[in-house]
Amino acid sequence: MKKNELIKIITYNLGHGNYNELSYYKKDRTAFNFHNLFPSERKEITKNIKGSLSLIKSLNPNIILFQEVGKFTLYNRFVRQYLLLKKGLDSYVGIYHANHHLLGIGNQGKSTFIKEKNISDKLVFPYKLKGFFNNLTVRNKTVIKSKIEIEESDKYLVIYNIHLVPFRRNETIRHKQLQYIFDLAVKDYNEGNYVVIGGDFNLSLSKNDYIKELIKENGFIMSPLDGFTIRSLDTPYNKDSTTNDIDGFITSSNVEVIKTKVILDFRYSDHCPVEMIFKLK
Repeated sequence: MKKNELIKIITYNLGHGNYNELSYYKKDRTAFNFHNLFPSERKEITKNIKGSLSLIKSLNPNIILFQEVGKFTLYNRFVRQYLLLKKGLDSYVGIYHANHHLLGIGNQGKSTFIKEKNISDKLVFPYKLKGFFNNLTVRNKTVIKSKIEIEESDKYLVIYNIHLVPFRRNETIRHKQLQYIFDLAVKDYNEGNYVVIGGDFNLSLSKNDYIKELIKENGFIMSPLDGFTIRSLDTPYNKDSTTNDIDGFITSSNVEVIKTKVILDFRYSDHCPVEMIFKLK
């Protein structure tokens, strides 16, 4: 990386390849039935992942943050999703971090792909959910931290790929996860590095007061979105679908954001990719 050059980063929750614009839950999200447990057939999952991959490649980013990627899991019919991404993005350096690895048949997580040489660490949030079953099944417990060298500098561009725990009942844990991320990010910034936090926050980036206050307290900046990033699975996608803005980026103040754009495309996931173009001051 060079200072003052344009850098493009994309975050994209793939939904494990299980959802496209026609997907929906039968009855409701909590209804226990085969369709909700296994929303898509193997061929459809493969098609969705390959479609997501084609979409991202057409945007030609320097850095890609994926969430809800399966490596080997019953839930996505054992489609080797990370392997498909790695083969399709062979000009990038990729890393995968499992959110959980259940009895050898559940290996799901997130992955980061970067064109430049980098150093990546796999971190685990030091917080547990209430109840044995929740800790066994709720997946969003990990972070990928990547450090990219900057030419003619001893500082780094530090990228956090995050996916916070879902559901209202886990709001307290989600806040603790955010605080944990900001503690790390502020330390990186105070050392003179440039910091970008990206991913699926599982809370509204435009409306949630907690994250707004956390950003303000720490002198970071929310990269403003120009639209919604996720749609409800109550029905197939349509103009009246319930939507929210939970995917995006937060940066340190020495990062200049040129443009942030939601790529409004639900063909392959219940989330849209979010693209940010920035440079290092």
